[in-house]
Amino acid sequence: MSNVKIVEYNKSYAAGVAEMWNHSHEGWGGSDVVLTPEQVEKNEANSENINVYLAVEGDKVVGYCSLSNYAYDDNTMYIPLLNVRTDQHGKKIGKKLLLKVIERVVELNQPRLDLFTWPGNTKAVPLYKKAGFFWEDRNDTTHLMNFVPALMNTEALKKYFTTLDWYDDNCRKADIIPDGRKENNFEYYRYSWKNSETYLNVEFDGRGRCIRLIDTPEYKITTTVENLNLVFGAKYEVSYHIVNKTDKPLEISIHGENDKNVEFGLSTNVSVNSEHTIKSNFKVNPIQEEQSIWKTHPLVAANFTINGKKAKLGVGIAPQFPIKMRAKLPGDQCHLEQKHCFYIDLENKFEEEVELTFSLDKKDFITFPNKDFSFFLKPKERKSIKVPYILTKFGFYNSQIEAIVKRKNGKTINFHLPLSLAFKGYSSIFHGEDQDNWVLCNGSHYVHIEKLDGWRNMKELEYNEVSFMPPQLGKPYCDEFTRLRPSEVHFSKNDGVGTLKLTYNSKKFSDMEVAVYNNLHANGLLENYFEVTNNSLERAKEDVWLRTPVFTDFSACIIPYDNKFIHLQDSSAISFDYWKSAKVSENWLFGYEKDGNCGVSWSKDFTLDFTDWFISLSKNLGKIPAQSSVKTKSIFLSVNTFDNWSKFRNFSIGKNEPIQQLTAPLKVEVNGGNPFVPKNFDVTFVEQRTNYLSGEFTVTSKKNGFDKSSKTIDISSKCHKHNIDISLNSAKDIDIVQCQNSTKARTTNWERLIIPKNDGKVETSVSSNSTVSNGKLSFSISSEYGPYLYSLEFLGQNFLDSSYPKAKPKSWFNPWYGGITFITSKLRSSCLEKEEAPNLSTTKLSDNMGNFWTGIKVSTKLKAHEELKGLVINQHYLTMGGLPIVCQLNSIEQKTGHYFDKNLITQGFLKMNNLSDCFMQYDNIQGQNLYQKGAAFDLHDNCFSSLIFGNKNFDYKLQIVSDISNDNKLNIHLNQDVMIFSLVSSSSLADGDKLTLPPVFYIFTNERLSEDSLVELKKVRF
Repeated sequence: MSNVKIVEYNKSYAAGVAEMWNHSHEGWGGSDVVLTPEQVEKNEANSENINVYLAVEGDKVVGYCSLSNYAYDDNTMYIPLLNVRTDQHGKKIGKKLLLKVIERVVELNQPRLDLFTWPGNTKAVPLYKKAGFFWEDRNDTTHLMNFVPALMNTEALKKYFTTLDWYDDNCRKADIIPDGRKENNFEYYRYSWKNSETYLNVEFDGRGRCIRLIDTPEYKITTTVENLNLVFGAKYEVSYHIVNKTDKPLEISIHGENDKNVEFGLSTNVSVNSEHTIKSNFKVNPIQEEQSIWKTHPLVAANFTINGKKAKLGVGIAPQFPIKMRAKLPGDQCHLEQKHCFYIDLENKFEEEVELTFSLDKKDFITFPNKDFSFFLKPKERKSIKVPYILTKFGFYNSQIEAIVKRKNGKTINFHLPLSLAFKGYSSIFHGEDQDNWVLCNGSHYVHIEKLDGWRNMKELEYNEVSFMPPQLGKPYCDEFTRLRPSEVHFSKNDGVGTLKLTYNSKKFSDMEVAVYNNLHANGLLENYFEVTNNSLERAKEDVWLRTPVFTDFSACIIPYDNKFIHLQDSSAISFDYWKSAKVSENWLFGYEKDGNCGVSWSKDFTLDFTDWFISLSKNLGKIPAQSSVKTKSIFLSVNTFDNWSKFRNFSIGKNEPIQQLTAPLKVEVNGGNPFVPKNFDVTFVEQRTNYLSGEFTVTSKKNGFDKSSKTIDISSKCHKHNIDISLNSAKDIDIVQCQNSTKARTTNWERLIIPKNDGKVETSVSSNSTVSNGKLSFSISSEYGPYLYSLEFLGQNFLDSSYPKAKPKSWFNPWYGGITFITSKLRSSCLEKEEAPNLSTTKLSDNMGNFWTGIKVSTKLKAHEELKGLVINQHYLTMGGLPIVCQLNSIEQKTGHYFDKNLITQGFLKMNNLSDCFMQYDNIQGQNLYQKGAAFDLHDNCFSSLIFGNKNFDYKLQIVSDISNDNKLNIHLNQDVMIFSLVSSSSLADGDKLTLPPVFYIFTNERLSEDSLVELKKVRF
């Protein structure tokens, strides 16, 4: 430890800090995140830290401790992060960092230093306790408080610390359990120091965060209040017990001070020779809301002068309403014109039985069959009463209930109880305020703004929330608005939008005012923008920065990254620690759960940063002129507003684009993403996150088409990409490449379809009746019959159902042609009969992977159809030599002279021999794999996977594959006569435009190909 020095962070240490964090994962539960110097530099530049101290040994950073203001209480400092490299534990580096931070808090003249940890942190908790922290006994968090800075700045105690070393002479036990001595509902924390020369005991009150006992060799002073929980409106006793341990008089002066709603006017001087008790009364005035456990409680405080030296002693109290009242509503959704019930929970705060009487106020949107209540409550009794109600419209019930309590002595207390409850539904704009929040509702969506810390939480009925944290001014950024309540909260509504405007007045940046506008739309869109006003008479001397942190808790997420769209589907990838904010290529993020979705989008003049456990959006507002304001552009949150990520993306970027392809964080590419492989190819693993490849990578063939290959990569190699070479040893029609990455944390598997190329030829015979054959399969179309592929054969078996050579009625259809075709909505077979015969021609095309396809082009130009006249419909039916696959490529040329916005439909009638022996297999919206039999009942369904068609008496099946999305949907229709698939694509084209749809692949396979294996095939385009 002697070689370790404590220095303050500057950006020259960024690389060392990154290296420290990358060697500290074991101390934080394990991780494979790789932090870069650039990320460290950005994080520190945008942090709220006042100081960051580093432990440095030579040129190596071995420890880190940050210091900031505490978000949840006034006059308190906070340690956001304390870390020592895992390989440096046990060298007392943490102690050295803590002592430096405490020294800094003393310099800042702040009385308290807090931190949070976890109960099982067995290495750190003893150090924390030795360094003066007390573990608060709470169920909701592991919160520690350190009052050493208050002691160091207490005049009456300073002389003792010239002899005592506050760290080394600390006599406290360091058990890994919560601290505190409980007495009469109070919780006291005791410091004890002792050495050969002197001793000192000081006790702090946990709720008031103040000294309540001082015990020295010369004297002992103890402050006592009769109870923690005191009903307002009455006077109570405080006593000071003073013991003089010397033979000289102890000169004491005591002057009470008012604090919050505590009124305390004691003023006295006393000379104590041996022992003396002073008793006095203080008054607890009414409160407007209940005391938060997170905040310093109102103090019964007095300023002491002890032999000329000053000290402040006090005890915190929890002021109580005579009766505690809270309203609870079962569920989120309410219903109109129906009798329902809510509940009022009551708690008697007196130590005696009382009679409570109150009446519910009338409101125009709600009626109470019984609004008057009266009953007895036993001492400290809790009671929940059922309140029937009928709503005529949705709204916020907010009232100061007039209540009367009659005590045992016959005296009555008249007081007001706040009672608030939001009756939410699927309409109405309203707002209100309850004990904990300001609430804005618009239809089924609502925003509640927490009074504790200013978080703005966006929710929908029965759906989880996404949150804005309070804005911050900087730089450096200050989180003061988590502690400061808005000076004004204003509600308005206009054109179906509800608005809550919050106005904050900064203390850190004097004369700066921040207005936060929350515009809530009924569709679940929350628009936020900010107006920053410089109220001073001078122009701001420095640039004013505004930052708004956003908290998201996505189960899955889509992120536009490095001009790709990355799909984060599990917690191993979704942490933003893995991603560089500078590489986010568009202005949005989209997350989803099983039962809904949410999105965040922002104006492009905001800068996105991934900061700790939240994202932040910042903007430089410049040097704001005197008496002037700057208004930002908007940031949007959406909850279940958009059906899918592509629609949210279009909203965010301000234009309509087709749905884009997604990629995984750890990308696996076979043959560069081309599923049609030569004899020799490679499999590539690409890590798109900031961390490195690690673990064992294995590649095998499901059908033994090549030898197994594996490679183990250590994270120290700092590798983001690795190739494994593959050589086919036997020709298969179709094979599945099975890829696996096994690390110490998880095993991940992928499948990729490969179709080995061969030397087979494609023969085309184009005439009025044209056939294409590749040695494995053949397909036929006749210009005289129409634009219908009437035959698709594999190994001599036809998979299509048609009436070739002549149309006839069947099922619901007349005329019925069957086969496979491509049409538009409003274009029936009867319409096509009136058109000229399609033009057939041989065609050769190459796809985006460089594969060459051969087949027939079928072109139909509409002339007879009045509405669609001029439209050219093109179908390409393509294959490659010897391969068990057909590609259908459809396109249109829009020459109608009108704007075209109709659905485009690829439709096929399937049949192999007896329809009753046939089946269709697919996944439904719930992910269930369904097996539907032919020649049975009438059925319409949507497919959320590729579609399998087969016959129970034939080994091979037809798998129909296309890039299904919200713009491209696959449906089936079955009845006793037909089995039909329809691929429906939306279109929107100006006159003269052309559109080519994603290809449809027909694969002949003896087993179902997994959706994972088809990923690369779905990316093939022409």
